[in-house]
Amino acid sequence: MKSRFLICLAVVGMVSCAGRILKAADTAAIDAKIKQASEYLSKPEQEEGGVRGLKLLTEAIALAAPETGFPSEFSEKISAAGKEFLPGALSLEDGAGLLQESYRLINHGKDFQMPPSISSMEQAKEYVRIQTDKARSYLAQGKTAEFARALLEVALMIVTPIIR
Repeated sequence: MKSRFLICLAVVGMVSCAGRILKAADTAAIDAKIKQASEYLSKPEQEEGGVRGLKLLTEAIALAAPETGFPSEFSEKISAAGKEFLPGALSLEDGAGLLQESYRLINHGKDFQMPPSISSMEQAKEYVRIQTDKARSYLAQGKTAEFARALLEVALMIVTPIIR
């Protein structure tokens, strides 16, 4: 009887460890998308690269979305937005609109606003870099809601000036 209990305990322990390994793999995949997006976005002269970067950012958010505790509608809108950011796309407005709707869902109905402290392209680039680093830090800590919120702000910071 005692050995059955120990076997069950061992199985539960192995399943728990396997779950942690999968989470670590998911985290690594998400982080890889963010790194790749950053490479595309660091070349603002290449418009198609910017679209690819936005697509990768939305894919990273979509991967983490089920773990955020946000409504399922958030995941759906983020996934749909990612499908709108295609290289060669004539319009980014639909994707931007879906990102804005996603933002409203998790921010009590408030629209995204560019931070008032930003008045130049250099300040905007620095702000995006800081927010991206912050998002990656949240991801590493397992704070998926904070991660998604910070990275969504980065995506909106990038797409908002493009569609205006």
